[in-house]
Amino acid sequence: FLPATLALAEVVSLIAEQDPTSASMEDAVASYARAGQEAQFADASAEFIDELTASILRRFEEQFTRSEFGVAAQYIQIAEDLHGLASAPPVVLKGQGRVSRALADQLIADASAAAGRELDLGDLDPTSRVQAQRRYMRAGDYYRRHADAIAGGSDDEAYADSVWDAAQMFDAGGDTAEAIASFIEFAGTLSEDRRLPEARFRLARAYQSAGQYVLAAEQYESLIEIAQDPQRGTGVGPFAVLSYVPLAETYLEDSDPSNDERASDLLEAVLRGEAGGVESETFADALVAMGMVRYYRGEYPQAIETLEEAVARADDSPRLLRLRYLLADSYRLESESIQRTLGEGAVAPTVARALRNTREEHLSRAIELFAQVRDQGGDIPAVRRSAAEDVYLRNAHFYLGDCAFDLERYDEAIRYYGFAKDAYADDPASLIAMVQIFNAYLELGDLERARTASERARRFYERLPDTVWDDPTLPVGREDWERWLDSTYELASLRAASFGE
Repeated sequence: FLPATLALAEVVSLIAEQDPTSASMEDAVASYARAGQEAQFADASAEFIDELTASILRRFEEQFTRSEFGVAAQYIQIAEDLHGLASAPPVVLKGQGRVSRALADQLIADASAAAGRELDLGDLDPTSRVQAQRRYMRAGDYYRRHADAIAGGSDDEAYADSVWDAAQMFDAGGDTAEAIASFIEFAGTLSEDRRLPEARFRLARAYQSAGQYVLAAEQYESLIEIAQDPQRGTGVGPFAVLSYVPLAETYLEDSDPSNDERASDLLEAVLRGEAGGVESETFADALVAMGMVRYYRGEYPQAIETLEEAVARADDSPRLLRLRYLLADSYRLESESIQRTLGEGAVAPTVARALRNTREEHLSRAIELFAQVRDQGGDIPAVRRSAAEDVYLRNAHFYLGDCAFDLERYDEAIRYYGFAKDAYADDPASLIAMVQIFNAYLELGDLERARTASERARRFYERLPDTVWDDPTLPVGREDWERWLDSTYELASLRAASFGE
């Protein structure tokens, strides 16, 4: 009876392949599932179990080769169920890892095809991203089991491959702790493997992702040091080069300011061409990192120079939104610095004219870039935007109005502030737009609209619940708003007198 159930499963499988109208692939899978259940019920011999397993694995390989990963996954699961997870043969464990990985890769490939561009895991919608991560972590777990199952045997290469694959899958799935453990095992037990430099680099990245900056820095620094040793540096060079920028980022991200200078030296070395040419990815990453360093240090002229080049190189990369925002804000903040210099009055007339021209150019360029941030960020579905991207998008709406206001283009500023107010109608920050609309109307001498704007601001303010003032990110506090609202009519009256009304 048992051989007949296996023969039937094989025949149905052949019919499904050659004449799908007579038998479907679902029928074939069901036939093998029945054969497995009957074998377990009848307490089949080890010889029959091995024969059935071999047949199932052939069907698995056929479907896997054809990229029919869903069907392949059903076959390999039947094989596992036949033995039980604890007793599954190593080939079954590895098959589970392979098909789980393939299903995750396929999900990303399908999303890329639908989007018309290459996507990575971070670009997927939340549901698809979670599904892919779970599949990667499942693959990592099975590769880990396969490595354990063959550890101590004669196939060192297969063991190394599975430890490596497990580390990669845990890393891709976001299980940093398991990725670190697997990379440590690989680096500690397979010292002669050609992938060791990459393993150490990936371990450093995992440490950095987990916030273990000291350990990450040790790995990066070690790669850079080893690469300079002719005897130990074989194969290390590319990963030493790749270590410069993340090492700098690690030093900047930690809480130790004493190594920030080392971070700057690393980035400057890359920008001098000491770690790859100007067309390399490392150079592009260094531009981005150096631009951010200079921005956060308040070195806006230098940040502008660096970020302009970084934006020009970024094309349509995911980080383009952030780069455009930082560049736009550098122009905006540098224009404020120039205005303070002009306000001090200690510059020659010719210098003052040049500074005014530069300030206007900076503000105009900022408007151009903030508009790009607004449009690019608005095209990203809200569920896929990161918290930082939400901030960039919101600030871009409001800064467009600020830049136009500073250029004394008040009608344009009112239009930008109106867009910002409507886009963030329920956000307390929209009071900023209302205040500036009021101020712009005053500058234009349109006192009636200024009063209307003031009244709208007051009504909006009164609708806000008390809890909104607990937000530390708001630009002003409740008392500041109350003082402003109380003074708006007085300001309007004073302005009216100046216009002869």
